[in-house]
Amino acid sequence: MIQVIEYVKTLPRATEFFLSFMPGKGNPQGFYSKLGFEETGDMEDGEIIMRLSFG
Repeated sequence: MIQVIEYVKTLPRATEFFLSFMPGKGNPQGFYSKLGFEETGDMEDGEIIMRLSFG
């Protein structure tokens, strides 16, 4: 995941990285949080949206 984040940072005009996950036991929220992602407060199709800002 760190390699994916580093790659996205190299893209022109990339300022944020969004991802989502299904809530429930065993979800990756803690893992994503440790990488710097924060919940946006939004949900889509039952999935929690998180954002990593590059600025």
